[in-house]
Amino acid sequence: MWGVLTQVGVALFAWAAPRLLAMFGVAVVSSTVFQPAFSFLKSQMTSQLSGLGADGVALMQYLGVQDAISIFFAAVTLKLSIRAAKAAMAKKGSTDNA
Repeated sequence: MWGVLTQVGVALFAWAAPRLLAMFGVAVVSSTVFQPAFSFLKSQMTSQLSGLGADGVALMQYLGVQDAISIFFAAVTLKLSIRAAKAAMAKKGSTDNA
C-alpha cells in the first residue's frame, strides 16, 4: 500500500513541479518588470492631474479618478501575467511526451 502511495506522490510531484516553477517565474517577471513600469506611468498620470488646481484635484478625488487609474493598471498587470502564464503552460505542454 505504501509503495503505491509513494508512486502516486512521485508522479504527482513530477507533474506539478514544472508547472509550479513556471508560475513562480511568471510571478517574478510580473513583479520585477510590469510593476515598476506601470508604477511610473501611474505616477506620471497622477502628477498631471495634480496640475489642475485645488478645485480640480478635489473633484478628481471625489470622483475616484486616482482609484480608477490604480484599478486599470492592476487589471492590465493581471492580464499580462495570465497571458504569460498561459504561454508558459502551452510551451510546457508541447514538450511533454506523455
